[in-house]
Amino acid sequence: MSLKHAILGFLSYRSMTGYDLKQAFDQSVQHFWPADQGQIYRTLNQLEKAGWVSKEVIHQEDRPNRKVYHINEAGKVEMRTWLSTPLPAPTNREPFLIQVFMGGLVNQGKRLFIIQEEMKR
Repeated sequence: MSLKHAILGFLSYRSMTGYDLKQAFDQSVQHFWPADQGQIYRTLNQLEKAGWVSKEVIHQEDRPNRKVYHINEAGKVEMRTWLSTPLPAPTNREPFLIQVFMGGLVNQGKRLFIIQEEMKR
C-alpha cells in the first residue's frame, strides 16, 4: 500500500483535514502503515498537484485557517484502479541479516556497533 492510496482511501469515506487524517491513521492502520504529520501533509500536496484531491480553505478568526481535503472524481478513479490491480510480490530481503551473517569479516566491535544501531530502530 502506498501512503497516497491510504490517504485517498480515507478521503473516500469523508473529507478531512491533515490533522483528521493523522488521527485516522493513528486509530486504525498505524500498526502496519504508520505515517507522521509531515508525511501526510507532503502527500496531500502531491495528491493536489496530481489532480486527485481538492483543498477547501475555511477561514477562522483567531485561529489558523482549516484546510479540508476532498477526493475528486480523478482520485476516485485512481483509487478504484489501484484497488483492482494486483500488487507485486513483496521482497523478503533484509540487508541487516546479510551483515550479521557476514559479520565474521570484521572485528567484534564493529559487529556489535551494527547490532546496537539496528536495535535502536
